Amino acid sequence: TLSRVRRQRQMCIRDRATGAQELYRRFGFTRAGVRARYYENTEDAIVMWCNDIQGGDYRVLLDSIRADLERRSAS
Repeated sequence: TLSRVRRQRQMCIRDRATGAQELYRRFGFTRAGVRARYYENTEDAIVMWCNDIQGGDYRVLLDSIRADLERRSAS
Protein backbone atom coordinates (compact mmCIF):
# COMPACT_ATOMS: atom_id res chain seq x y z
CA THR A 1 0.00 0.00 0.00
CA LEU A 2 1.06 3.56 -0.57
CA SER A 3 1.00 6.03 2.27
CA ARG A 4 0.15 9.56 1.19
CA VAL A 5 0.94 12.44 3.49
CA ARG A 6 -0.88 15.67 2.85
CA ARG A 7 1.64 18.44 2.46
CA GLN A 8 -0.84 21.25 2.02
CA ARG A 9 -4.17 22.48 3.30
CA GLN A 10 -6.88 24.54 1.69
CA MET A 11 -9.51 26.60 3.48
CA CYS A 12 -12.47 28.68 2.37
CA ILE A 13 -13.28 31.70 4.51
CA ARG A 14 -16.13 34.15 4.16
CA ASP A 15 -15.02 37.28 2.37
CA ARG A 16 -16.25 39.46 5.25
CA ALA A 17 -14.44 37.38 7.92
CA THR A 18 -11.28 39.48 7.89
CA GLY A 19 -10.34 38.45 11.44
CA ALA A 20 -10.37 34.78 10.47
CA GLN A 21 -8.34 35.52 7.36
CA GLU A 22 -5.71 37.27 9.47
CA LEU A 23 -5.59 34.35 11.91
CA TYR A 24 -5.02 31.87 9.08
CA ARG A 25 -2.31 34.14 7.60
CA ARG A 26 -0.52 33.88 10.93
CA PHE A 27 -0.54 30.11 10.48
CA GLY A 28 1.05 30.38 7.03
CA PHE A 29 -2.03 30.44 4.79
CA THR A 30 -2.01 32.71 1.75
CA ARG A 31 -4.85 33.92 -0.41
CA ALA A 32 -5.14 31.84 -3.56
CA GLY A 33 -8.40 32.96 -5.09
CA VAL A 34 -12.11 33.59 -4.69
CA ARG A 35 -15.12 31.30 -5.02
CA ALA A 36 -17.97 33.51 -6.12
CA ARG A 37 -21.27 33.10 -4.25
CA TYR A 38 -19.88 30.09 -2.32
CA TYR A 39 -21.95 30.65 0.83
CA GLU A 40 -25.72 30.41 0.43
CA ASN A 41 -25.17 31.35 -3.21
CA THR A 42 -24.79 34.99 -2.11
CA GLU A 43 -21.43 35.53 -0.40
CA ASP A 44 -17.97 34.99 -1.82
CA ALA A 45 -15.40 32.77 -0.17
CA ILE A 46 -11.69 33.50 -0.03
CA VAL A 47 -9.64 30.41 -0.86
CA MET A 48 -6.48 30.14 1.22
CA TRP A 49 -3.68 27.59 0.93
CA CYS A 50 -0.87 26.55 3.21
CA ASN A 51 1.89 24.49 1.61
CA ASP A 52 4.54 22.16 3.00
CA ILE A 53 2.80 21.69 6.36
CA GLN A 54 4.92 18.60 7.01
CA GLY A 55 8.20 20.48 6.56
CA GLY A 56 10.63 21.77 9.13
CA ASP A 57 9.87 25.42 8.34
CA TYR A 58 6.22 24.92 9.21
CA ARG A 59 7.19 23.24 12.49
CA VAL A 60 9.34 26.29 13.33
CA LEU A 61 6.36 28.57 12.59
CA LEU A 62 4.08 26.53 14.87
CA ASP A 63 6.70 26.48 17.63
CA SER A 64 7.06 30.26 17.46
CA ILE A 65 3.29 30.73 17.65
CA ARG A 66 3.14 28.38 20.64
CA ALA A 67 5.98 30.21 22.40
CA ASP A 68 4.27 33.56 21.77
CA LEU A 69 1.03 32.26 23.27
CA GLU A 70 2.84 30.88 26.30
CA ARG A 71 4.60 34.23 26.86
CA ARG A 72 1.29 36.05 26.63
CA SER A 73 -0.45 33.71 29.06
CA ALA A 74 2.41 34.03 31.56
CA SER A 75 2.05 37.83 31.63
